[in-house]
Amino acid sequence: MIVKVSKTAGVHGELLVSGSKNASLPALCASLLTKEWLTLENVPLIDDIDKMLKILKSIGCEYTLENHTVRIRSANPSYKVLTEEVGDIRASYYLMGALLSRKKKVLIGYPGGCNLGSRPIDFHLKAFRDLGFRVTENGQFLHIVYEGTKKHRLRFAKETVGGTINALFASCRLEGTTLIENASLEPEVLDIIELLNKMGAKIERKPGRVLSVAGVAKLKGTTHKILFDRMEAGSYMLLASSLPNSNLTVYPVEESLLRTVISVIRSTKTKVKVTGDAINIKSAENLKPVNVLIGPYPFFPTDLQQILSVMLLRAEGESLIEDTVFPGRISHIGELKKLGGRIEFDGSQNRIVIHQSRLKGSRVKAHDLRCAFGLLVAGGMADNSTIVENVENVLRGYENPLQKLKSIGFLIEEI
Repeated sequence: MIVKVSKTAGVHGELLVSGSKNASLPALCASLLTKEWLTLENVPLIDDIDKMLKILKSIGCEYTLENHTVRIRSANPSYKVLTEEVGDIRASYYLMGALLSRKKKVLIGYPGGCNLGSRPIDFHLKAFRDLGFRVTENGQFLHIVYEGTKKHRLRFAKETVGGTINALFASCRLEGTTLIENASLEPEVLDIIELLNKMGAKIERKPGRVLSVAGVAKLKGTTHKILFDRMEAGSYMLLASSLPNSNLTVYPVEESLLRTVISVIRSTKTKVKVTGDAINIKSAENLKPVNVLIGPYPFFPTDLQQILSVMLLRAEGESLIEDTVFPGRISHIGELKKLGGRIEFDGSQNRIVIHQSRLKGSRVKAHDLRCAFGLLVAGGMADNSTIVENVENVLRGYENPLQKLKSIGFLIEEI
């Protein structure tokens, strides 16, 4: 998909935030843990959800999708996941933990998704081994089989959302109690814990980022509403901050889950007002530069780093961003330079250095999901028109992005 973006004099109005991509994908995989129907509400209608549903159908699951509600049942799923869609989305790795819990074995291809530098699944595989699974890597496939619990305790060397959820899936039906140390406690992980406990799991938070999982014999179906998408909300908040004369309200959101994003935006002199479940952004004529550390929640999220980088091209001075989660998430830098952006990656310090820039329209290419949204923002900031290629990447994580952008006055059209 190719779009033309024109310089936009601010965005205005109200924008409805969809359900969380990063919670919906593992929630769909949680359907593999029970034979009963699972009902998930507030599921975003995005490409990655469509691909995950196709994968689940390919292994024997049945589902209905109406509006934003998915009803799904996995009566007798196959442990073999051989469809090519596995290589298209990173979240396909959640099928491993879910099928190991249900079938005690899995044969699956390697997960795909955006290229953000080194993103090994070693943490996932070590967790499975610690829980008594034998992992065999054979060419393009992973073969994992249960051989009996070796440990009831595992510790992640680094906080990992996917690894934590996979460990929860794999351990919730194992006999005995498992302790998961240095677990990720991102809001999306907590949403999955809430879902699993509704299904009959026994998961408790302990002091010191420890999760206790008491194994149960079986899980049941339930109904669960997915939390809002923090990344979509934050993306549009940053968009509004990037364009002078903006006055945009995003809803429904939970302010407590966006506090760091709000703090960073406010530090640039943008006005942020929280009213109930809505956040209003009024952009400033001139932005103040900031230094931002990207890290696990509650730090500023890595999924918003590329969009923040674009916004800071408008700040009067030098801004610094250090991404400790995915320092290789820099595909946007070369593209922003084509627009005249004064932005560099300092490899010796693992940080992005950004200076105030007057952007001019050019032709750029979106290399991944968040890069795509960031380049759309940059196009709205740039003089003249900007042509953005590979915009289909944005459809992986944003529901109806072109329609939503147009509804708030952003000048964009597909060509």
